[in-house]
This record gives sequence, C-alpha cells and structure tokens, in this order.
Amino acid sequence: MVLKMSIIVHPNSNIRIFRPNEIIAIQNAIPRAIDLERFNVLLYTGCRYTEFQDIYGKHNRFDTNGFVKVKNTKAKVKDKFRYVRLSDNGIHTMKRFFKHSKKPSNYGTWDENMRRWVNLSGIDRDKKSESKLIDDRDMNPRCGEYNDIVSLKSLRKTWESWLNTMFPQYKTHICESIGHTELVSMKSYTQLPFVREDLKSMIPFVKGWDRDIGLDWCNL
Repeated sequence: MVLKMSIIVHPNSNIRIFRPNEIIAIQNAIPRAIDLERFNVLLYTGCRYTEFQDIYGKHNRFDTNGFVKVKNTKAKVKDKFRYVRLSDNGIHTMKRFFKHSKKPSNYGTWDENMRRWVNLSGIDRDKKSESKLIDDRDMNPRCGEYNDIVSLKSLRKTWESWLNTMFPQYKTHICESIGHTELVSMKSYTQLPFVREDLKSMIPFVKGWDRDIGLDWCNL
C-alpha cells in the first residue's frame, strides 16, 4: 500500500510548497513552451516575480558559469543587487529564457496561471482555513474570496526549501542567493516533511548548484 503524502505549506504564510513529483506534474500540464520556460526560471532562481520581470532582456546580468545578477525589489533589503546561484538546469533554463523577446505577463495573470496549471496537473489541492482567510482579508481587503494556498510565491518558497534540504551546510550561500536572512530561513525552511523519495527526486533539479563552494585549493 502506498501512503498518501501530506500537502506541505510554509509554516508562517500558509503558501503551498511543492514536492519534486508535484513540480514535474505541473510542468507537464503547462501547454505553452514559453510559459514552461518562465515557470522554470522562477523555480531555478527562486526570484520574486518583480525581480524576474526586471531581468527580462538584460543578457549582461547572466553569467553562464552559474550566476545571474538580480535587482533586489524588497523595500527593506539594503543591497541593491545580489547574485543568484544557479544549478545546471538553472543555467540551461536561463539560456533559453534570454532567447525570447516577448515580455512576461503581469503579476495577476501569472498568479492565475499558476492556479490553473496546478488544477490541470491533478496534484492534491488544499484551501486556507476559514479563520486564516478572515485574517488575510483583515490584512489585505483586496485578497477577495478566493482562498487557494497556491500562488506564484510557491515556486520561490519551494526552491528555498529544496536548497536548505539538500545543502544544509551552505545556509549562508542559500540566503545570499535567495535574498533572505539566515534567521528567516531557519524558522521557515529547515523542518519541512520531505521524505527520502523527495530527496532523491530533488537531485536532478539542484545538481551543480554547489559548484565552486568549499574549493579544494590543490585542484586550482
């Protein structure tokens, strides 16, 4: 008998975090190649959507050795830019992304697309509790009646949780790449219920992310 795995959510924001098999199912449900490439950029960079929009068309920000320079768009961040570290798949994805000339869609459209693709993928869904929905409306009256925990923020939170799971020894590098403090990362991404099957499936996604960290000087 195969046990049904629980849905994972961010412990503070209640936003959905995906397992690798769920990401694959969503990727397979995205009908247009250009949307799939953008989905992959958001996943492999862990960027905020405004940061993703900002790097559009800026080829000079991309270093094919494994980094992309991103403008920090969060108001409280003191550094104007940061370097986002890329996995092997991330490098390949960025190369494809910069071949397109069509501007990415706005935040709202992409948020709706995320929910639609998750519906099409057939993965398990969940909703916010009524009490959580009331709290959210109090904080943001414009959030409306829709109580889905899936949003475009799910990709950023998914990627950070995978990196913390696979590379716990590199927390500083992860935080600098994502644009979070170590305190935020420790509180939110170190105790998520991933299982051995998840970890094995994460390997192709994160492979190469840790290149050139902890160098053996004898090999230089």
